[in-house]
Amino acid sequence: MRKGRSFVLLLPFVALYGYYLRTWDVDAGEAILFCPIRRYLGFRCIGCGIQHALHYLLNGDVRSAFFSNPVLPSIMPVVLMICAFVKDPIPRIIGMALVVVCATVARNIIGV
Repeated sequence: MRKGRSFVLLLPFVALYGYYLRTWDVDAGEAILFCPIRRYLGFRCIGCGIQHALHYLLNGDVRSAFFSNPVLPSIMPVVLMICAFVKDPIPRIIGMALVVVCATVARNIIGV
């Protein structure tokens, strides 16, 4: 299947997720998608923060988007450097996993 066609097939699901994310009740305290880290360990992972940040951005609240996940802007340069300079897939996966673990720990230390 060509890349353009697969994007067109994926577009309705992305639009549906965006609508659901925009109308989701963020004050309920639950993540939109099932999060095993939050469910079994009690930590709020970086993915939970990204969902909150996207919700706030889709509703036009940039300040709340930043404060819902303040660790994210600080790790983006590290993620971009890993993607740009690490060509071998195994070290790239290990590097990304370490970034996610460190960001999750930092997010829970900060307490957001």
